[in-house]
Amino acid sequence: MSRRTRRRFVLGCQGLWPGRRATGFAGTRRALRRAEVVQVDPLTVVARSHDFVLHSRVVDYRPEYLDALLYRKREFFDYGGCVYIRPMDELPYVRLAMEQVRFSDRWRSYEDEHADLLSRVRGHLRDDGPLAARDFPGVGKTGSFRSTKDTSVALYYLWLTGEAMTYGRRNFERLYALRPAVAPPGYDYVATDAEADVFSAHKASRWAGLFDAPTWAARFHRRIGRQERAKALADLVDSGFLTRVSVWPASSARIASMSTPSNLYTCVRG
Repeated sequence: MSRRTRRRFVLGCQGLWPGRRATGFAGTRRALRRAEVVQVDPLTVVARSHDFVLHSRVVDYRPEYLDALLYRKREFFDYGGCVYIRPMDELPYVRLAMEQVRFSDRWRSYEDEHADLLSRVRGHLRDDGPLAARDFPGVGKTGSFRSTKDTSVALYYLWLTGEAMTYGRRNFERLYALRPAVAPPGYDYVATDAEADVFSAHKASRWAGLFDAPTWAARFHRRIGRQERAKALADLVDSGFLTRVSVWPASSARIASMSTPSNLYTCVRG
């Protein structure tokens, strides 16, 4: 493909070429899935960034469409250090990552050191939820980007580990609830490592549109070495899920021998 086609192809994979080709509530759902992930940002200048992302893809987008998909229909959920909106059917694979949070350097000893606090917060969510962080009394500083109030940190930990999820928003402040109150039962399980590898290989391929091996590996759900990465991409090409792509103008030597494998890939099915 030419460089112009490459640019338009990548934009098209994200629903941006031509722009705003989805419509209404159904189009919002389609745009979220096409984008693979949309980052949530609480800051508002003209509007919040996730609303800009969807407005550029959906002709008559309204923020209430996103709220309905997230908090009423439960077709999507938000999660992560960079908070991403994901389809609810991805929860089993994300839960695998949630469980690993307990063993990370930052959180490894947190549960043992704050067992009573976590038990108290879980009890409030069970008996009185959904609740926002401000609904809990606690010790520490509030009002910062990331509150140090002990109950707020406990809520954040439960959210990161998947015990709690976002139930809804109050003036955009997150309302927490225990996971069974949010997640549909059919998606409330943990995928196996093998299932997560297959899922992540496909999602990383769709996410980038047109990509090289390092870009693909950066979006994989775990660290993957060069040899494993090369084999995984070769297997995806052999299965027909990916194809190699050459971008023109290429060098004269490259044109003379197109048998040289391209270092770019794109997803052709799935």
